[in-house]
Amino acid sequence: MDKANDDRFTAFLREKAAEAKRDLGYDPRQFIAMLGVDGGFTAVSKLVGGRNPSDGFTKLWEKGRLDLSVEALVLETEWNRFFDEQLLQQAERKLKDAGYRYIRYQSLGNGERLPAETLNRATPEFIWKAVQQFQSGNVHHPFSPSTDYDLILDDGLRLPPKAVFGVALSMALDGEAIEPKHFSGGESFDGIRVPVHQGPTH
Repeated sequence: MDKANDDRFTAFLREKAAEAKRDLGYDPRQFIAMLGVDGGFTAVSKLVGGRNPSDGFTKLWEKGRLDLSVEALVLETEWNRFFDEQLLQQAERKLKDAGYRYIRYQSLGNGERLPAETLNRATPEFIWKAVQQFQSGNVHHPFSPSTDYDLILDDGLRLPPKAVFGVALSMALDGEAIEPKHFSGGESFDGIRVPVHQGPTH
């Protein structure tokens, strides 16, 4: 990993550490110190490569947020391409032993449908965040208007379902670009319930 990418990776990890402090009341001071001394790549390599889970891993396990562990952040994001397979397998082992169901990140590729396990990462929480973005008007996406059905909010606002799902999935995948080619409209809200109504377009 070159310095520019290491700086970006370190900033990404600092954001996740801030999220742990904000949402969980857990302040990973030792981890922050490691980032300051070693940078993200070396710090993560040391932690993931260690034989036993780190204290931070244990704390996050206790709080039910192993998605914020460096093991999950390496496996489940675009940054996994910078680490060798041996280290990724060590991350997998620790997460498996802790009962965490991870999904290893894969580049979307060109023209490929996304697998169901990837689509399922657009949880109701992300769907609702996407709806809120549409409500605010602060949203950009490559999807066309609805052709069959709209999502209708309580205030009467009509939203294109596939666009809402695409924006939600992009947020769930840390900003990965999601395009219409990546899933069909019928897949988007299969089994997902959100506080909106569905009705025909006009």
